[in-house]
Amino acid sequence: MIGVGLVWWDDDGLEVGGAAGDLAFVAAAACLAAADCSNNNNPLSGMSAKQVTAKAIADLKSAPNFAMTGSAVSGGHTFSLDLGFKGQECAGTIGEGPAGLLHTSLAKLRGAGPVIGISRSQWKLDLAKSHYGADYVFAGTPNEEIMKLTDGRGADLVIESVGSASTFNMATELVRPAGTILAFGITPPTISEFRSYALYYKDITIVGSRAMQPIDWPTSIDLAKDGKIDLATMITHHLPLTDLVHAFELQGDSSKRALRLVIEI
Repeated sequence: MIGVGLVWWDDDGLEVGGAAGDLAFVAAAACLAAADCSNNNNPLSGMSAKQVTAKAIADLKSAPNFAMTGSAVSGGHTFSLDLGFKGQECAGTIGEGPAGLLHTSLAKLRGAGPVIGISRSQWKLDLAKSHYGADYVFAGTPNEEIMKLTDGRGADLVIESVGSASTFNMATELVRPAGTILAFGITPPTISEFRSYALYYKDITIVGSRAMQPIDWPTSIDLAKDGKIDLATMITHHLPLTDLVHAFELQGDSSKRALRLVIEI
């Protein structure tokens, strides 16, 4: 199994390094197949390690949905957790980067409605509406707009996909009393400016989400395989390995409109 740019965990659930090497060895119980190769027509039968690697790279180039399965797993918590959607609950996503776009799409698949995308970037808002199921999109903090859409209640579920004090505070403003915040954005160790009093007076439930739990993988693989989520649109750039430094520069420059970059080896 080739592991490049992946994160692995030890038996205690702690992140460990070494996953960017040529080979990564994992327990068989931790592996899931994206296709059935259990019969005598196994296409990998008799191949050397180099041949298997070459085939995997070719498959990723021809099927970008599978190239993004890892990100699908990262977003899978909305789909895997039972958040009690009954069909008409309002769900809003703060931050429409790759994770936020996936959450928007997954909330729609779970039956939420209306689904609302929130971002500072207009092009990401356009993507959220055109490809990922958002019914409404807003820049800034759309308190009044969400109140109008929900008859003054607020959003039933707010998915925080940024991880900053300002966006967590926004989530507490947008969620309805007794509503739920899905905390997905990666935060610093402490958030000193978070206004926690809203947790008390609005009786808010915060759901944590450690991405890539084993339970997420089967659901995420099936979503990608069945085409229920648009992963290909997230791959905005293909670059050779020799342009790796430029790839990092693109990823760090918001004006370049980069979501996910594929480095071709």
